[in-house]
Amino acid sequence: MTDFLISGLYKWDGDAHKFSKSKPYIEVVTSPNNPDGFIREPVVNRKDGRVVHDLAYYWPQYTPISSPADHELMMFTVAKATATATDHTGMHIGMKIMKKMPKKKKLVKYMELNSIGVSKDSQLRATKILQAVIDS
Repeated sequence: MTDFLISGLYKWDGDAHKFSKSKPYIEVVTSPNNPDGFIREPVVNRKDGRVVHDLAYYWPQYTPISSPADHELMMFTVAKATATATDHTGMHIGMKIMKKMPKKKKLVKYMELNSIGVSKDSQLRATKILQAVIDS
């Protein structure tokens, strides 16, 4: 995605299993992985990086839930959390959960810039669906 967006902020450095540079990094862990469903863990594991857990498919309709998700930074999607893969896919609304917010202003700015293209219809549907989940 960094190459596609031509981002000057980050550079794709390839497979995390082969990452050996001693510099800050961001590792994205998709678990369970789509399409194979394998549960994945971080592989770089150094103090100078950040791990983002993409948990879009971490819901009982996709995989057995053996333990609660309890990571520092987690991303989810409303479409996968509340329905089968085809019911809410057009919403394209994501959720991020951070235990600590050391860079809250940067995250809020990123979300602001990244969500400019999200349709009002998707935002309203996501709000209604999440409210129904909270109320139930």
